Amino acid sequence: MKNRLTIILIPYGKRLLTCVMRTLILLLCCSVFGFTPGKSLSQHKFIHIQNDQVVAIDVVFDMLKDQTDLTFIYPEDFFKNVPEVHLKKGKIRVHKLLEDLFLNSGFELRFKGNKIIITAGNIPGAQQNHPVSGTVLDTGGIPLAGANILEKGTTNGTQADFDGNFSLDVSGKNAILVVSYIGFTSREINVNDRSVITITLSESVASLDEVLVVGYGTQTKRKVTNAISSITAEELGETSNDAFSRALTGKMPGVQVQQTTGAPGGNIVVRVRGGGSLSASNDPLYVIDGFPVEQTNIGGSDQGFNPLSSINPNDIESIQVLKDASASAIYGSRGANGVVIITTKRGKSGKNSLDFSVTTGVQSVINKMDLLNGDQLLDLVREAYVNADTSTSPGIPFPRFLDNESQYRGINTDWQDQIFRNAIVQDYQLSASGGSEDFKYFVSGAYHDEDGVVLSSGFKRFTLRTNFDVNITDRLRLGTSITPSYSIMDEVNAEGHWADNAVINEAVIYYPFLKPDESAEEFVNNDPNFTCCGTPNPVLTAKEYDAESSQLRLLANTYLEVDLADGLKAKTSFGVDFFDFERNEFNPAIIKRNNDDNSANSRKLSQRNWLTENTLTYAKSFGKHSFDVLGGFTYQEEREQNNYIAANGILGDAIRTINDFNTVTEASSFVQKWSLVSLLGRMNYAYNDRYFVSAAIRRDGSSRFGANRKYATFPSVSLGWLISEENFLADSQTLNMLKLRASYGQTGNNRIGNYSSFGLVSSSNYVLGAGNGVGVTGLNLSTINNPNLTWETTEQYDIGAEIGLFQNRIFVVADYFNSETSALLLNVPIPRITGFGSALQNLGRVKNTGWEFGVNTRNFVDTFTWSTDFNISFSDNKVLELGPEGDPIRSGSGAGSIYITEVGGQIASFSVYEQIGIFQTREEIENSATWATGNGTYPGDVKYKDQNGDGVINSDDRVVIGSNNPDFVWGLTNSFSYKNFDLRVVINGVSGNLVHNVARRFYNNLEGNQNQTVEALNRWKSPSEPGDGTTPRANRSTSGNNNVAESSRWVEDGSFTRIQNVTLGYTFPGSFTQKIHISSLRIFADIANLAYFTKYTGYNPEVSLSGGNPLNMGSDYGTYPLSRRVSIGVKIGL
Repeated sequence: MKNRLTIILIPYGKRLLTCVMRTLILLLCCSVFGFTPGKSLSQHKFIHIQNDQVVAIDVVFDMLKDQTDLTFIYPEDFFKNVPEVHLKKGKIRVHKLLEDLFLNSGFELRFKGNKIIITAGNIPGAQQNHPVSGTVLDTGGIPLAGANILEKGTTNGTQADFDGNFSLDVSGKNAILVVSYIGFTSREINVNDRSVITITLSESVASLDEVLVVGYGTQTKRKVTNAISSITAEELGETSNDAFSRALTGKMPGVQVQQTTGAPGGNIVVRVRGGGSLSASNDPLYVIDGFPVEQTNIGGSDQGFNPLSSINPNDIESIQVLKDASASAIYGSRGANGVVIITTKRGKSGKNSLDFSVTTGVQSVINKMDLLNGDQLLDLVREAYVNADTSTSPGIPFPRFLDNESQYRGINTDWQDQIFRNAIVQDYQLSASGGSEDFKYFVSGAYHDEDGVVLSSGFKRFTLRTNFDVNITDRLRLGTSITPSYSIMDEVNAEGHWADNAVINEAVIYYPFLKPDESAEEFVNNDPNFTCCGTPNPVLTAKEYDAESSQLRLLANTYLEVDLADGLKAKTSFGVDFFDFERNEFNPAIIKRNNDDNSANSRKLSQRNWLTENTLTYAKSFGKHSFDVLGGFTYQEEREQNNYIAANGILGDAIRTINDFNTVTEASSFVQKWSLVSLLGRMNYAYNDRYFVSAAIRRDGSSRFGANRKYATFPSVSLGWLISEENFLADSQTLNMLKLRASYGQTGNNRIGNYSSFGLVSSSNYVLGAGNGVGVTGLNLSTINNPNLTWETTEQYDIGAEIGLFQNRIFVVADYFNSETSALLLNVPIPRITGFGSALQNLGRVKNTGWEFGVNTRNFVDTFTWSTDFNISFSDNKVLELGPEGDPIRSGSGAGSIYITEVGGQIASFSVYEQIGIFQTREEIENSATWATGNGTYPGDVKYKDQNGDGVINSDDRVVIGSNNPDFVWGLTNSFSYKNFDLRVVINGVSGNLVHNVARRFYNNLEGNQNQTVEALNRWKSPSEPGDGTTPRANRSTSGNNNVAESSRWVEDGSFTRIQNVTLGYTFPGSFTQKIHISSLRIFADIANLAYFTKYTGYNPEVSLSGGNPLNMGSDYGTYPLSRRVSIGVKIGL
């Protein structure tokens, strides 16, 4: 029952009533009454708004009365003619709600205990003689329906309509507008004699009531006690990427994104807090709208096809990364490497909308290598043969072309220019959404077409997404998502050894003194004294190599949710992930060295993955206590079939199907399955909205592990204390937010082979019968059974803090983590008496530690806005155990075993011979350690450090100099807006990572048989011309092990700073869009990879030939280069 004063006469007239009506139409933002309710109300009282709704002001007071002990007293019919107000779903402090309702209204509130008496005070009038209209948008150009616009110091205001448009008569050309929207940062806008204004609001940086998606549910930011990073669609940017993961680069602390190749649709490596496994995957688990999907790079040349490129980045609403074990433990045996939760866009109630966008651009190689020109290479060739003749190879015959080299001088073909091109990128998006409170829908279609910067490469993607949510009854809800996609990747054989027709290395080493239509292979074959290194023309290789990969994917999920009782919900869902991959490759003889036969291969892969999940949740609040409980059962299963066939021998190349080849060289077909059954639970408890406890547990059973160890349990617990809600900080004007949290959890890694625990059989040849016998093909055991094989387990501790200062205009997040992964899967030697040389066992242990910091500042918030996001992450790993004997693991990168993983060191450290200079004289050689093998050592050869002082350079002198694991990674985003213009600049960098530039062994070997980089100009020539002190002499018959694969000469600093994106946009004002009968219009221009600042001499300092293989990360064998992209786009809302 409402308490109303019916006998009080309020002396206001029609003019006053009009002012009140205009004031209260604002979205909860127009009022404090001479003093703020926050000084009279507890800072810690909240009310919950269950849904977005438009209600009368009386209903707002009813909500306050129902959820608090407050009583409101005001005249009867006092708000009778006041327009309804817009409430946004969420949780809000009572004093903040009242401030938003009555800010600067002139009303008076008088507090008597828990009673609030509302009366009319001295309401300032306003002479409205300057009309202003405009549009209120978020930073992504989306209209903010119901936003509040108030003339400062008056009750004169209005509310934006469904298209974000408003009109208001203000007192003069110098009036100030206060614009607000719940969940967004309010702005004061100077009219400055303008009649049309477009206003952009940014989401509040540190809103405690922001909803984050966590495993199997959501939580408000206030209650989150785990380390979770999040990013919205707006923060992903407006670039037309082939994969959403590229847009994550540098935007989340603790998340490193490596663009290991620039190939469109190619591999991307994502690491959350480093890697803890040596043989299982280190990729995070990806969960798309509740469906866990496997991330496995598939087939193809170079680093394969990234299956996540099938997801349209523009369909993504938000991404949350669960970084610590307490957050990811709810995913149990798949959560050890973190969890990336992707939430796609869904329909919202309100006006139907139709949005279209188109982006087009051109991309080119960011940087080329500086190579010798034709004359410089000819000089080096002659010098290399002269030095060989006078030292290591007396009497060596000189190439015949040097007898008439004048015909080649003056020719300077840049073969990089021959294979690189300016490539077109196009992206088209169309979406429709809308609905009512009971039915919401979203439909989108997109087409992405990207030509690669290397000839003949490219990527196309067609996607369709549709989803709907329907309230069948007040208690029963149904929703469905269906996402088919089809992608095509045109491949070029870019990476690898030049002898394998890898076009990058072919182009770099190719002779610049040959014309573009000439063949180095023919040139070498016609000169018997010039025996290396002839390859087919790289342009011909790029154009004639024929390989295409395609993937067809259907991801679908449906759910049914029912309210069983107050606070009790049951939900069941069923989803499928159907994936079909096909790759066909044809290698014509004309691009093979010495014209080998044509060859071809074909692969088809089919995966059928299905999932059912059933959960029960219960939430309850009473007094100062609140809790929610989750329990569930899930089952997931996948069947995979893989068929492969290879052939060669066909004479022509017009028909490229395998059935026309002479010989089938390889054929295989197999089917495999895996399944995972799980029980899960979680409990969240909060006391007084400031003390929080969360605990989760999951028990998994996996078909992949041994009969004795198929099941495991993964628990976690986390604590949080919102100190800023304590009374001793409630009135602080500086410290607005302070939360401490701590967590512990266990997670697992089940990503090994499906049958690694079983003793498997494979084909083998036997000789049976008397005499010489008869060869017979049969089967034998190829691996030993291990019934105790189980998952790698990661235990992680995390301590974090969140701090908001100066009305949260400065917001800081800091975390320290310490994780240890045990039971690492290693192939270890076993006694030969078993019949096997090695077996996969759980024996190793690795530790990861690190710090993460994120800082967000809102530097300017007026007509000109400027906000800054900065994050930096430090991490380190250490190997604690390796097998029963602790023997180190050595691995290679295409040339020598340069990597070592040993106890006490980092994973995949570089173990090298350390170059300390160049020998200048014979005397220096005689007084120094040299190689005991090879062609001897001469002045001008590389000098290596004798680490153990025994006077000989050998394998005992290798030393660890670092690894590809960076010391720290960082990102910086600056966002600016002024009136209708906005600008965003994203910069990121990596420091301390080393790269093994294997390919430099070709184009810096000084042997005179391949083109070289300009470093060769600084080579040693004599003691009086010593060069740069690191580049040895030219020598066709190299000596002194100048080119030994495991030398520090080939390991470079891969640190870099990159201007990743610069985006400039303009959003047209509402007055313009109304005239052309559309709801919104935006144009923008973007430059991706504007600039790199690095000492690395290759194309890409993030390169890794092996993709995400943890034992040899950071090797460069001639990578597909990164590109700079310039694009323009337009977005239209209808």
